[in-house]
Amino acid sequence: MLTYEDCLGMCDFTEDEISSIVQHEHIPHMSAILMAEELIHREDGASVIQKMILDDMLKAREAHDSKQAERWCNVLERFVATHPEHKCGSGEAPKNWTTQA
Repeated sequence: MLTYEDCLGMCDFTEDEISSIVQHEHIPHMSAILMAEELIHREDGASVIQKMILDDMLKAREAHDSKQAERWCNVLERFVATHPEHKCGSGEAPKNWTTQA
């Protein structure tokens, strides 16, 4: 039987990227891995994942949780950097979002 760690090791996403989908969609981790793998192969999939991470970052900012906002900003930057073939928009995460209230 495959474990979460096994599946995470076979996918092209970090644990933080999967955690963002879990938090955004309110689904189990295994379901988030499947969702991420399905999304990344769609034309608009990277945009959808980036928006999930961005939404998590904005939600943390609204809650005045700068540590979580910074975490999601770093996750977004890493996602964009590690999935260049799926870039959308400007291809860059906002740099100063975690410092603004």
